[in-house]
Amino acid sequence: MNKKSVKGLTKGYIKSLINKALEEDIGTGDITTNTIIPEKMICDAVILGKERGVVCGISIVKEVFKMLDRGVEFKEVLRDGDVVTPNQKIIEISGRARGILSGERVALNFLQKLSGIATYVHRFVRMAKPFNVKILDTRKTTPGLRFLEKYAVRVGGGVNHRFGLWDRVLIKKNHINLVGLETAIEAAKRTKKRIEVEVRNLNEVKKVVELGVDVVMLDNMDVKSVNKAIKLIKRKALVEVSGGVNLKNIRRIVKTKPNWISIGRLTYSAGVLDMSLVVKRKRTLFNKQTYILPKNLREKLKNPIGITFLGRKGDVLKKFKQFISKKRFQRIITVGDYCSLEIPSDVKIFDGKIKRKRVEKRFPYSFLVQNPAGTIQKGVWEKVELGVRERKNIFVKGEEDLLVIPSVLTAPENSLVIYGLPGKGVCLIENSPKNKAFFRGILERFVPLP
Repeated sequence: MNKKSVKGLTKGYIKSLINKALEEDIGTGDITTNTIIPEKMICDAVILGKERGVVCGISIVKEVFKMLDRGVEFKEVLRDGDVVTPNQKIIEISGRARGILSGERVALNFLQKLSGIATYVHRFVRMAKPFNVKILDTRKTTPGLRFLEKYAVRVGGGVNHRFGLWDRVLIKKNHINLVGLETAIEAAKRTKKRIEVEVRNLNEVKKVVELGVDVVMLDNMDVKSVNKAIKLIKRKALVEVSGGVNLKNIRRIVKTKPNWISIGRLTYSAGVLDMSLVVKRKRTLFNKQTYILPKNLREKLKNPIGITFLGRKGDVLKKFKQFISKKRFQRIITVGDYCSLEIPSDVKIFDGKIKRKRVEKRFPYSFLVQNPAGTIQKGVWEKVELGVRERKNIFVKGEEDLLVIPSVLTAPENSLVIYGLPGKGVCLIENSPKNKAFFRGILERFVPLP
């Protein structure tokens, strides 16, 4: 969530809502997707707007897909509060196809509902702004979704009224009917909290002003009566207009210049903003073949590539820490035991040897691959891509040196691939389009095998 976030909208609250929604929708499993789509298939997807409106709920979308695939990646095209137009991209998603397809409906349900509220609120706010009148929500929210819906109100430019019965005194007509207006106000003053009173006519307006309250709510009064009430109050209290406010009469009401207008329909009548999610199969370059390193490239690849930190181990680590402190990488991938042992990383690709001598320390790993020296085997590409996406280590039987190439080519944008120069230092390769193009050019000079 962003700076418009509301109290109570915690990670635990959000995860609980999403868990319930996924359980409700997926149940024991997505029988269609799990039957048709291969488990390891990776795909790209994009959520598109189909009508103009205010976007709200991007972080919810991301959390839905993360719960189904922790390796999923996103590119936010728009953020909460931005205006989307028809066919405009909102967010790009890349991950396991099963997770994207199974989470599609839940993600869209949250995004469309919250964006619908934000869009509807924005229409009221736009008409009230020239008169310096604030648009407030109410407690008329969907059970269980109050904090989310009130967040959407803020994204649309509105202001939150009380969140529940605990955070503000609001004396309503049923309280007054039971104990009387004067008794209710005197009792409420003992709470030391702001007191708001709902009034239904001009006589009650006069009484509450005399008794001294902080906010007078003019409930279901016509515009003429609102004008008279504001004159009676004479700025001795804040004025809130409530009841029956809609897009047809809002212009007349804001001209009376109350402080606030509270509107229940902001959350219960908003509707949804139409959107869609479109997927396509992802094709990873060069993942169909085994590649053999030609002799004329061997000497060239012995030369350092990328940013080089040379020197003693302590100096190298100091330079590395200074480097990464200035940037935030999606993934840090170390290739080789030398740098995997010394440098903290998300993914370690290693063969258990330094300078062809076995090392005692081994890391836990999720994937084991066979990769003879001087080759990049056909089956290695998938494991490297999965390992990088899901932050899982890879143990190589054979030699891992050349796996720098698939690491760079399959890693997401803004990743860092590091390989060692034993006894000398390390090389750092930022996963930029320029560096990817360089390694594609290198790979094209390898000898492919069917």
